[in-house]
Amino acid sequence: AVVAWCRALGGYLKRIDVYGHLVSAHVSNDYTFLNPAISNLTEMDFNPLDAYHHGQPERIIPLVAATADAGAAYNKPILITEFGGSPMAAGREHLLIEQHAALWAGACVPMSGVPMFWWWQVIDENDLYGRYAAIQTFMTGIDPRNALAKQVKPALGVSENGDPLLLKRYGALGTAAPETLRCYVHPVRFARGDAKLPVAAHLTVTVSGMTPGIFRVEVCETSTGNPVRRFDVRTADGALTVPLPPFSPDCAFKAHLLTPLAAKPAAAP
Repeated sequence: AVVAWCRALGGYLKRIDVYGHLVSAHVSNDYTFLNPAISNLTEMDFNPLDAYHHGQPERIIPLVAATADAGAAYNKPILITEFGGSPMAAGREHLLIEQHAALWAGACVPMSGVPMFWWWQVIDENDLYGRYAAIQTFMTGIDPRNALAKQVKPALGVSENGDPLLLKRYGALGTAAPETLRCYVHPVRFARGDAKLPVAAHLTVTVSGMTPGIFRVEVCETSTGNPVRRFDVRTADGALTVPLPPFSPDCAFKAHLLTPLAAKPAAAP
């Protein structure tokens, strides 16, 4: 009955709306409650849903990534239109950490926009508008409509002087096409209160399946979205390994192909 209602009402709205607004049916829960019969309707233009959860604020990061993966099955945009702690809210510190993490996770996975924070008064009371400006700055030059872009799981590593324990304290997610890449590198758990995470040094991020060549990399601070380091990296065996400068508590980077390299000729039989 719900599917039939969405089909009938969606078709009706499309017939009477001369302005061609997008039509959707909001899922009042997370991606695990997506109904394929509704999501696949031609009358539904995109899939809006929630991303509430219980537990630590960092849980929003894998939840955002899983939401993007779930949306890929329907070949139409997916958007988190509500998030922020549990449906009953959370403390101020929790919400501030989660909102920051969700914005950057959302910018670095293939979604139709960054997640939309439900507790809008927290944004206004704490003057968090600059966080959105930072995302806009970071996304300059990135076309999120790239049909070749897919979510990837970057491999974190440490260089010769790095601390292997960092690999348990940090995670990464990203979106890559053969010639472009954007990634968010984050602590598994953000510092609380006055505590500060130690500076992460000698971390590397590797993504496979990139076009052989030289890539221009811009590492950005998440407080402003501005680049703090630009450098070029050459692929090796189709993989791009980016050495990150020291950062705290998180960072993002984007890369694009600068100079393609010709493939090596096949060896003679």
